[in-house]
Amino acid sequence: MYKFKEIVLAASISSDITQTIADAIHISSQYGRTDFGYKGALVKFDFNGVMVSVRSDSNPELIFRDWSRAMSGYIEKAVGPYPNPVLTDKENESDARIEAKKECKRQKRDAEYETKAKARRDRVEARMSNAPTMEFSEEKSWLAAKAENGNGSYGAGILSYAERWARMMQLEMSEGKMLEEVWRSTSFEANLEGMSGATQAAATHLLTLFWVHGAELRRLHNVHYGSDSTEGTVNPTVHTVNTD
Repeated sequence: MYKFKEIVLAASISSDITQTIADAIHISSQYGRTDFGYKGALVKFDFNGVMVSVRSDSNPELIFRDWSRAMSGYIEKAVGPYPNPVLTDKENESDARIEAKKECKRQKRDAEYETKAKARRDRVEARMSNAPTMEFSEEKSWLAAKAENGNGSYGAGILSYAERWARMMQLEMSEGKMLEEVWRSTSFEANLEGMSGATQAAATHLLTLFWVHGAELRRLHNVHYGSDSTEGTVNPTVHTVNTD
């Protein structure tokens, strides 16, 4: 009696689910008999927590459909090799009901996040009402940079963050603190835009060029990231020094 061969792949064949399904179906046809009605080897693989099973004659579109449903939490995380060609009314209703519950949770989570974010913005704006205006070492150059980069949301966000951060540092320093005591903590406090490491580094570089305390900020920043360079600012995300 012929026994079906079963192949379990230790990892997905590629980073793309559709290509992985196609490759697994091909493996099934290569390593299992497909004559006399046999369907080839049973090939199984785990992709993002869903166990997928295929044979040589599995429908890749249906496999992908049920993999997507499993990823969305509509069905158990095991699909194939022969999904139903058409979902029943009961299945469609179940999928819709689960999605509605997920959407309700998303909306609640988003509302909670926005409430916390607004409270944080309000706290920062209250502090900024007492902060001095930004002091420049190169005001004309700063204004030129704002004119050149301030129209797009990306550049405008960096400039807005940099100015708020500089003013917040000045506020702390006006209360008797040293720059080395406050530059790190204020960099996080002033970050209302959700700046990443790379964009924070860009804002730091701008301040080193145009802010009155830029040279000292450069030194503190570079030393913090393990460099004694006085010519540029370390970009901690790629470990390079910005000099332009």
